[in-house]
Amino acid sequence: MFRYFFLGGYYKGTVPANKSVGILILKFVCPITLHLMMQPIIHDPILRLQYIISHQEQFEQLFIPVLLQWMKLIAELGIELSLIVSMAYWNDELWLTMCFTALMVIKALTNHTSQLSIIH
Repeated sequence: MFRYFFLGGYYKGTVPANKSVGILILKFVCPITLHLMMQPIIHDPILRLQYIISHQEQFEQLFIPVLLQWMKLIAELGIELSLIVSMAYWNDELWLTMCFTALMVIKALTNHTSQLSIIH
């Protein structure tokens, strides 16, 4: 899989031969870092689903809470997968670094605003 996503550009001829090894390092480090940053966000709906299933008596109906958590889980998994696949196909160091930084800023802002909405 690593060979298909991260080295695929070299086999298909989409990456010029004069590119440095830096692009390969960035293509390897950025998705791993993204996964480590997204893992707690993906783990939260799983924990909530476990809580809902184990404490069924505290809910009037289970359908809506379970459905909401499944929707959140599927959305977060889709976001992570699409970001990792899109990073695998970017073939410029500057573009990869800029987009990765922008994605991390958006993730931090989203996390910060969700924490503010819980407080208020």
